[in-house]
Amino acid sequence: MSELKAKAIKGVRWTALSAGIVAVGGILQTIILTRLLDRADFGAMAIVSIALGLSVQLVDMGFSNAIIQDQGTSHKQLSSLYWLNVLMSLIIGSLVWISAPFVASFYRIPELTNMLHLIVPAFILSGFAMQFQALMQKDLRFGVLAGIEISSFLAGFCVAVWMAWLDYGPYALVGGALTKVGISTILFIIFGLRIHRPDFRFSWEAIRPYRSFGLYQVMEKLIGYVAINLDVLLIGRLLSQDVLGTYEVIKRLLIQPWYIINPIVTKVTYPVMAQVQKEHARFKNIALRTVHMVAAVNVPIYISCAIGAGLLVPVLFDSRWASGELPFRWLAIVFLIRAVLNPLGSAAMAQKRADISFILNAIMFAGLFGAIYLGSFNGLLGILKFLLLFTSLLFLPFFYLVVKPIVQATWLDFFKNFIPELVFAAAGFGLAFWLASWAALSPIPTAVLYLGLGSILYAIPLLYFRRHLIDELKQMLLRR
Repeated sequence: MSELKAKAIKGVRWTALSAGIVAVGGILQTIILTRLLDRADFGAMAIVSIALGLSVQLVDMGFSNAIIQDQGTSHKQLSSLYWLNVLMSLIIGSLVWISAPFVASFYRIPELTNMLHLIVPAFILSGFAMQFQALMQKDLRFGVLAGIEISSFLAGFCVAVWMAWLDYGPYALVGGALTKVGISTILFIIFGLRIHRPDFRFSWEAIRPYRSFGLYQVMEKLIGYVAINLDVLLIGRLLSQDVLGTYEVIKRLLIQPWYIINPIVTKVTYPVMAQVQKEHARFKNIALRTVHMVAAVNVPIYISCAIGAGLLVPVLFDSRWASGELPFRWLAIVFLIRAVLNPLGSAAMAQKRADISFILNAIMFAGLFGAIYLGSFNGLLGILKFLLLFTSLLFLPFFYLVVKPIVQATWLDFFKNFIPELVFAAAGFGLAFWLASWAALSPIPTAVLYLGLGSILYAIPLLYFRRHLIDELKQMLLRR
C-alpha cells in the first residue's frame, strides 16, 4: 500500500469516528433541546447560526482551500494569509455588532439584537484558528482534527443543555455555540503552532498568487452558503417564527448525515485528488468512488426518513412538533439529492476550477430564491414542493459542468454509483414500513423495528451485488 493511500485510509477512520460521535450527539442534543425550548427559540437561533456560518466564509476568504490545493506555499505567504484572516474576523465582528438591531427589526424578533451581540466573539475567534485547521487537513493530520472536533462539540453540547435546563431560552443555544467555537479555537492554536508559527509581518505581494483563487472561492462559498440557508432566511421573513422554528429543527436533524457523513470521505479525498490532479485515470476513479461511498451511506438514511416519517417523528419529538411530519418527509428527499451531488464540488476544486463551483452555487442561489418565494404563496407545503422540484433539476448543471468536462465521465458512470443503492433502500425500507405498521406496537418499538428491518433488507443486496464497496469500507475503517 502506498504511503498516500495509507494516510488517506487512516484519515477516513479518524474522520468517521469524529463524525459518528458528532452525528449521534447532534441528534441527541436536538431531541433533548426540543423538549426544553420552544419552537420560536429555534427560529431565533436559526438566524444567529446562519450569521455565524456566513461570517466564517467571509473571514476565510477562500484561502483554506487554496492552502490545501497549493503544494508549495511559503512561510511568508502563510504568515500574510494568517493576519489577513485575523483582520477580516475583526471587521466582520464589528459589522455584525452594528447591524444586529437592523437584522432583529427585519425579522421582527427583538431578542436577535442581544443574541447577535453575544455571538460576536465567535466571529473574531474564527480568524485565529482557520489557517491551522487547513494546514492540519493538508498534512492529513486527521487524528488531531477529530480530537478537536469531538472535544469542542461535547463542551458545547453540555453547556447548551445545562443552560436550557436553567431556562435561559434561546440564549442556551448561543452559549453552546460560543463554547464550541472557543474550545476549538484554543486547541487549533495549541496544535497549529507546532506546524506553523506566523511571523508578525504582512505582504500584499506575497499573497498575490492566491487572490484570484480566493476571490472565486469566497464568492462561491458565500453564494453556496446563502443558497443552502436561503430557505431559513426567507421562511423567517415570509412565514411565522414558530413555523421557522419547526422547519429549522427538522432541517437540523436531516442535514446531519450530509454534513457529517460526507466529510468522512471528502475531507480525505479532496487533498488526495489535489495531489493526483494531473493523473486522469486516478483522478476519475477517486472522484467517482467518492460519490459512490457518500451515496451508499446517505441513501438508506434519507430513504428511511422519507418512507418512515410517520413512524419516526412521534419518537423524535413531543406532541408540540406533530406538524413536522410533512417537512420531515419532503426535506429528506431534498437532502438525499444534495448529498449525492455534494462531493462533485471537491472534484472541481481539486482541479483548480473555483469558477465552476461559483457558477453552480450561483445557479442554486437563483433557483432556490425563486422556488422558495413562489412556494411561499401556498405556505410551507408550497415551499417544500418547489424545493423538491428545483433540487431534482440540479442533476443537469452538475453533470454538464463537472461530471462530463472535469471528471470526464458519462451519465452511466455517474448514475451507476448510486441508483442501485437507491433501489435497494426503497425496496428494503418500503417492506420494513409495511411490516412495522402491521405489527401495531407502541411508537418506540415500532420505529426500532422499522429501522432494524429496513437496514437488514438494504444490506442483503448490497452485500451480494456491491461486495467491492463493503470491502473498501472495511479496508478504510478497520485495517490497521
